[in-house]
Amino acid sequence: MDSLTSTRRLLQNVEIYILILPFITLVILFILAPLGWIIINAFYNDLGELTLGNIKDIFSSKFYLQAIGLSLKISLYSSVISLLIGFQGAYSLEVIKDSTLGRILIAINTVLSNFSGVPLAFAMIIVFGSSGVMTLVLAKLGLTNIIDIYSFNGILLSYIYFQIPLATLLLFPAISGLQKHWQENAYLLGASAFQYFFKVGLPVLSPAILGTFIILFANALGAYATAYALTSGSFNILPIRIAALIAGNLTLQPNMAAALALILVSLMFIVTIVHQYLLGRYHT
Repeated sequence: MDSLTSTRRLLQNVEIYILILPFITLVILFILAPLGWIIINAFYNDLGELTLGNIKDIFSSKFYLQAIGLSLKISLYSSVISLLIGFQGAYSLEVIKDSTLGRILIAINTVLSNFSGVPLAFAMIIVFGSSGVMTLVLAKLGLTNIIDIYSFNGILLSYIYFQIPLATLLLFPAISGLQKHWQENAYLLGASAFQYFFKVGLPVLSPAILGTFIILFANALGAYATAYALTSGSFNILPIRIAALIAGNLTLQPNMAAALALILVSLMFIVTIVHQYLLGRYHT
């Protein structure tokens, strides 16, 4: 009997391993293998020699430091602004989710969360470009130079646009998880809406808010197509610099590109570690 039970358990384990094999294969091929290539090649020069020169060159170059700074800046600004607006949007959708309008808005938000890259850049040019619809309308009203879609503020606006629906989509389930009787009990105990939000709602939603911020930050940090399409690659952020180093005819430097990519991955890793630390403190 024990032998039969052991055999069944072994077969069940084999079935589980077979089922997860495709997932493991995808992780190895599309995550671990490229990451390993980046780590290895970041420490080799064009002559195939092991060196720290690529990393030193990056941190001694004002141009590359500017790329790192702009990437962090636009990621932080767009994530915070999108998180605030997305939180309000998710709360509003939760209130009207059972209505026809609510269901329509949820569907629209789901579609918009995937609207980014070149199509978004093209839409922004049509609306806010030098001959865009809003630009011409504002010019008729005597308002000029409100926003330059090809500048930092214009690209930030584009990032915020595609980050807001994603923030709303991620926060909506967490806000839906708030129980109505919690609020009713708080009111019965004499708490105001302000006190309920900061002492009950916000602590409960903190893990979801932190997690959403990390996803938004990583999403913006790795975004490439929108900024490239708007500026033809002249905007100095890490993804554009990496692409220029591996696709340029005159600046083909795959090892330097790997070093920049390693820094990009490291920034995401640091943010994730901070996120896990804050979550650990919250749960304790």
